[in-house]
Amino acid sequence: MKFPRLVYKNTGPIERQGGTYDCVLVLNEVEYDAKIKAGWLHCIGAEPITPEAELEEAPPTRSELEAKATELGLKFDRRMGDKKILAMITKAMEG
Repeated sequence: MKFPRLVYKNTGPIERQGGTYDCVLVLNEVEYDAKIKAGWLHCIGAEPITPEAELEEAPPTRSELEAKATELGLKFDRRMGDKKILAMITKAMEG
């Protein structure tokens, strides 16, 4: 996630088609997490989310892919793309 970024509330002083909203600039992950826990949203009109739910939806990082591939005993190298490593992991876990 890149910072700074905006978080939103579905009601507030700013008018838009279909209602009003408010937004606040957050500068880092700590501020972002605090606002999300307080009911602010990652985009206008979104359903409230928790940081845990956002992390669950995020794709695995390269280091997570490499760790899982190593754990499964799969051969890979740095030139392989994340999608290819993920496909190898998925195949190994299914079979």
